[in-house]
Amino acid sequence: MLIKKDSLRGVAALITVISLGSLVFVISLSTAVVTFWSIKNIDANQKGMIAYYAAYSGIQDALIKLERNKDFSGEYNLSINNENDVSVIVSNTGESVTIYSEAVSGQIYKRIETTADIDNTTGLIVPVRTEEVVISAITTTTTTTVPPFICGDSVTFTYKGSSETYGTVLSSTGKCWLDRNLGALRVATAYNDSDAYGDLFQWGRLDDGHQTRTSGTTETLSTTDDPGHSNFIYGMSYPYDWRDPQNDNLWQGVNGVNNPCPEGWRIPTETEWENERLKFPTNDRAGAFNSVLKLTADGYRDFNDGLVYAVGDYGYYCSSSVNGIFAQDLSFDDGSAFVDISERAYGSSVRCVQD
Repeated sequence: MLIKKDSLRGVAALITVISLGSLVFVISLSTAVVTFWSIKNIDANQKGMIAYYAAYSGIQDALIKLERNKDFSGEYNLSINNENDVSVIVSNTGESVTIYSEAVSGQIYKRIETTADIDNTTGLIVPVRTEEVVISAITTTTTTTVPPFICGDSVTFTYKGSSETYGTVLSSTGKCWLDRNLGALRVATAYNDSDAYGDLFQWGRLDDGHQTRTSGTTETLSTTDDPGHSNFIYGMSYPYDWRDPQNDNLWQGVNGVNNPCPEGWRIPTETEWENERLKFPTNDRAGAFNSVLKLTADGYRDFNDGLVYAVGDYGYYCSSSVNGIFAQDLSFDDGSAFVDISERAYGSSVRCVQD
């Protein structure tokens, strides 16, 4: 069968048109995809810049507040682009200040941290470092972004069977502490603020209720790490411990078997208490309260009779450290402050530090 050349030219033309049409379609589709992702990147960059400048505005606002009041400390919100879209935390030691400012635009978070020195002679606030903090955010299935913990944030945990929320404070030693004693109702407003005293723990015991100042008592020693009741154990003889035999490894670190602190927190060591003591404005009860930790003279519970003594006069704070048969603690009164040994069966205050 013969095919005319004109017919062949028509077929070739048709194939050419179809090929060109496909090429145009592919090019158009590629252009559309590139344009889409370009717009997405531009949008993300814009939101990042908006969040960054909002966070920087928080830093400036905090510095202004500090210029007006060099003792200013705390946390608050600002409305820059949206209502309460900037969170500011000011941690003030009296000698230096750390400012954290975090802002959000869409799902984009930006955080800036500034540290500054306080000139107590002139009252000037002198920034020494400002930097953006990279946020390693955790994204849930609902795409809600949860910023990582920074000192100054609140901590919610279970204590004596109930949910409790405490604040946190940054010490000039670089350690992050809970802002109150375990069991306290609030941050202390004075060294003898009874609402800030909190509970009294026997060294190494868990959060089992024995630490409540009015808990029941028993003279029966425990042979295990968990006595299995909420009574304060008293009336023992040498070596004056609620547990027989003694166990030195009950409060060591976040994984201590009886650690009563929130997850990621622990009982401080003897060295950590000594470092804090050296930062007290004065080496006594007043200095302990006037420190960033706001420590109180909450007394102690005696292992001889189970009664509470020296409330409002002396402060005793547990450490995780032991020395022979003894525990070591921070003690202070109106004339001195020091770290010393103490019988493990005494009931003393607990203040948790972040690991």
